[in-house]
Amino acid sequence: MSQIQEKEEHHKMTLREREESQEQEKIEIAQAIYIRWKTKKLINERMLTPEKAKAKATAKWSKLDEDKMQKFYKVASIECHLLNEDGSYGKRKKGDITKRKEEYHPYLLFCKENRDRVKAEGHTGNEIMKYLSNMWKAMSEDERKKYKDLAQHNKDSVKK
Repeated sequence: MSQIQEKEEHHKMTLREREESQEQEKIEIAQAIYIRWKTKKLINERMLTPEKAKAKATAKWSKLDEDKMQKFYKVASIECHLLNEDGSYGKRKKGDITKRKEEYHPYLLFCKENRDRVKAEGHTGNEIMKYLSNMWKAMSEDERKKYKDLAQHNKDSVKK
């Protein structure tokens, strides 16, 4: 078997394994939703302690018929879809999320470099930004050139 075929086979296996684990996770979520719902219902109806109600709800889950189980499975599927399977709300991000895509302005680079030093001098909150702003305004063009060059380098690397 060639390396390409091996990679394709491995990719199929990992996809299959991922789908199986997602399916198992949905079943577990469905069970958790049912147990939470049934526990609350039992506590309200019979005045049971939460522990006893949860134990009864867990026992009832294993005896639940397929139709009712499917209802909770659908709810779990919706929840997984809303959470994007990875636990985060909203649309999935495509591509490499670790790659920095934004550009830095020279002033922001200056602030990033000097914020800790100004904070160590005893300034807090808005004072830090005001102090940094005054420092930036007092700088000559030659001193600012360092940060402009860094910003240009950052801009060029983002475009690549």
